[in-house]
Amino acid sequence: MEIASPDTALSPAVRRLICGIGCDHCDQIRFDENESRSNANSGCLVSTVDLRLDQIAALLPAPDNTAEYFEKAVSALAPVFAQCQHALSSAATASNSDLQSILLSKLWWTQSQQVFCDFMEMMKTDLTACPENIISLLLVSAVLERSLGNVYLLKGSQCPSMLKDLLATEELADILGVSVVQMLRVVMGPPISLNLRNVAWHGFLADGELSNRYCCFLVLLAVSIGDLLSRKGIDKVPQRPYFTWTSEVQCKMLISSPSSEKVSNLQAIKDVLVESSLIQPQMDGQWQLIVSDLYPNDRCGYCLALLLPLLEHCLRRVFATVNSCPERVLTAESSAFYTTFSEMLEKTLPDGTTNKLPGFLTTPCMDLLQDLLIYPDGPRIRDHVSHGEIDFEAVDDKFVYPFVCFAVFLAHRLRPELPSFTANSCVQEMVQKIQFYRSVFHPVAILQQKFCGLLTLLDKTRDFVQVSADLELLGDGDGPSKLCEDNELFTRTQRELTSLWQCQPWAKACPVSKDDLDCLRTSLDSLHTLSQEHIPTLFRWQFEGNTSGAGAGVMKESEYVGLLLRITEECTTATEQIHHTLQRRQKQLAEKVLRSRQRDNLKKLLTCVPCLLLLKAWLAASLGWNIQLLHNFASLEPNKCKMLQKHLKQTLQHCENVRTFTASDKNKWTESAQLLLGLIPKCQNFFLRWSQASS
Repeated sequence: MEIASPDTALSPAVRRLICGIGCDHCDQIRFDENESRSNANSGCLVSTVDLRLDQIAALLPAPDNTAEYFEKAVSALAPVFAQCQHALSSAATASNSDLQSILLSKLWWTQSQQVFCDFMEMMKTDLTACPENIISLLLVSAVLERSLGNVYLLKGSQCPSMLKDLLATEELADILGVSVVQMLRVVMGPPISLNLRNVAWHGFLADGELSNRYCCFLVLLAVSIGDLLSRKGIDKVPQRPYFTWTSEVQCKMLISSPSSEKVSNLQAIKDVLVESSLIQPQMDGQWQLIVSDLYPNDRCGYCLALLLPLLEHCLRRVFATVNSCPERVLTAESSAFYTTFSEMLEKTLPDGTTNKLPGFLTTPCMDLLQDLLIYPDGPRIRDHVSHGEIDFEAVDDKFVYPFVCFAVFLAHRLRPELPSFTANSCVQEMVQKIQFYRSVFHPVAILQQKFCGLLTLLDKTRDFVQVSADLELLGDGDGPSKLCEDNELFTRTQRELTSLWQCQPWAKACPVSKDDLDCLRTSLDSLHTLSQEHIPTLFRWQFEGNTSGAGAGVMKESEYVGLLLRITEECTTATEQIHHTLQRRQKQLAEKVLRSRQRDNLKKLLTCVPCLLLLKAWLAASLGWNIQLLHNFASLEPNKCKMLQKHLKQTLQHCENVRTFTASDKNKWTESAQLLLGLIPKCQNFFLRWSQASS
């Protein structure tokens, strides 16, 4: 399949501003390394270590937020851009390390000096090194956005999430001055400005389209801001914590990298990408920087910063081809939005017609992209990386490798007949990892994971019992079922559950049999199987807010899943608290440090453990039935949805109370069991009414 491959992704107006007006005056550089800042008669606007902000501000026209204003402002700053390039290239190539140290010391407020160090290293090589210019802009713009947000917090409380909104705040203008904010808006402001941050991060820049003078200007502007803050007596800026992904369980469910084979597989990856139509010649330098330097050398943060825009550009070309809209490959003019990941991964186009990209990519691939980029509970990698919310030095391969697999998969979809795919097993494996991927971060998938975690906890409960209800150590021949002997509460629990299973609607609906719930030998295998069932998630709730006919106040599926999640979490927390107390008290018993009241409380707990386990297993079976209902939730009648909503809210309230009673500062074990016992007749009632509504 041949995809849209324009010579440039910059629309004429954007290209004219970035490659034309902003790069004028390259022969009008006036720079004096020895000239003092106080010499106001000089035409030099840049010193070795900062910008002469007042003189530069005088060049700018009065702001009016029109396209004409930004064009004039870019033209006015063009000589400054050129002088910044000259100043930093001189500083980078000079043997005077003190000069570079001074520059870096003034960047204290960013707390990201390493990014600027690396930029200076790139400056030593080649001023026309195009891929380095682009990655420099990506990194510096992300760091600046993050740092400016931190500065905002000196006066503001909630930092705006978008850079254009941040630059429009009175708080930032009050701290940095109107002229500094004006300069930032000219370079990284709205779509009618140079808008370099968005143009770069959305992958519109080809290798030869970006002069490094823009990045040099941003670096020296950052240096000048550090000076400005110091002169105002500000020596500390609030630092928001970086985004970190702590859910190792979910991370392991992502596509994992065979790190030991990374280097040996690089050539195969290169061959596939080059032979397909995925890489355009004008983007080749950036891809080479990734596969020849950043990725093999484990510079994962930098690799991700460059890879994400490139993949967005590739996907945009495929999107424009399959949807027959080649104009969407280009940067948008001020009157329209860019075609970004978010729009390309939607089910429909803005005009309501079907988006053909999901069909081309296949559902598993779409699930992966939604997981990595879109779902609120997922890592939303592109958002965090592009807004500078990650520590670029701390990124590891688990978030890079899935995107490398996606690049190979996309190349395979474009040219599946290529010999590279049949000749190399590692490439085939990367394609297969995406072909068999299932969502991890959709709320339905998270519900299944947490439900599976609850079942695992319940399976382990019997292992935590080491003594009898009389606090005697259990012998080798004694099982935890000894706790059920002469246990009136357990007998009552069995009686109540037997009564529930005699209710035909429940017995018919429940995914486990009554025989499976037997003392501490409870078998939850069938529920484990249920937790692994595939429930499609792609576009599941995309139009949920627009549905009509269900009626106002009727529970939507997203609310339904939310209630199930909360019930599962409450049950999990209560079970963990029971385990923790069992461990702690039995250890204290063995060490003979239990006080009389604590011994009595432990006896109560041990008496209640069989009942609580049985009741929790019953609750898990009820949750399993509710999860199965997701397969046809959309077809439920409004009255059934209301019945479900009321029943689940009632169940949640009981579970919340049980979680409170099982906390370490409460230890109300009998009350916990009685609470859950009180829920059984309510459940029986619900299923009788459910059955009647179905007939």
